[in-house]
Amino acid sequence: MKTSPETYIGSRSCPSLEAVRSSIQITYKSARKLAHLNLKQHLPRHFVELFNQAVLHLLWHQAYAIAARGVRSPYIQLSRVCQSSGLATLTDKDSGSGHKTRLVWMPPELVKHMQQTEDCVRQLRTRHSLEWDADRSPLFFLTKNLKPRVISPKSIEELSHEFFPFPANTSRRVMRFMLLEAKMSSEYVEMYLGHWGDRREPWGKWSSFDCSAYLSDLRLRLPIILAKDLGLKCPSNKRKRNAVHAE
Repeated sequence: MKTSPETYIGSRSCPSLEAVRSSIQITYKSARKLAHLNLKQHLPRHFVELFNQAVLHLLWHQAYAIAARGVRSPYIQLSRVCQSSGLATLTDKDSGSGHKTRLVWMPPELVKHMQQTEDCVRQLRTRHSLEWDADRSPLFFLTKNLKPRVISPKSIEELSHEFFPFPANTSRRVMRFMLLEAKMSSEYVEMYLGHWGDRREPWGKWSSFDCSAYLSDLRLRLPIILAKDLGLKCPSNKRKRNAVHAE
């Protein structure tokens, strides 16, 4: 991919906000098309590309919401999210002790997006008898011959390389910048990113960190950044009357 000077900000591992928004618009268009498809009918040409980009749109929606690291099977499925609060736990940097487990919050728009896409993938899997361990993860990418492929940093980067040539964990850099720009305190941003060492844990016995105040602050700022600043949202799945099946 040929990139312009506007693609990067200083380091080639840090994209410009315009590059982020443009790539999200590409995946959003695919997500919207997938939401409008009738999966009981014949699948259109280029369905694999359409499907993979739509799944990537949800992966990015969640990754930017929770500042996910680049790990194998990064998606937190809906069944692991508290439906009343949107809270879940994430252990994406840990040796098994749970020391780096952090509390993450899924905005309502993201939860809606998760429900919609998981339902869509479930329909596809059932309709086409795709062999996949849904208990492990409800999401997957597709190969050219319509076989499920595990989601990983490598598969994400291969899929997005042509329009977003950055590491799978780029969302962390972007969100750190965006939250600081939104005037969130550095202490809250570090909590959001899961940065703490021994005896500096925000959940520690002697910690004075106010988690409820942190979550209130996050609920105020995060939805605006995701939807208005970055364009991350759940595509409408309402079909227009007399809509023609996409080819």
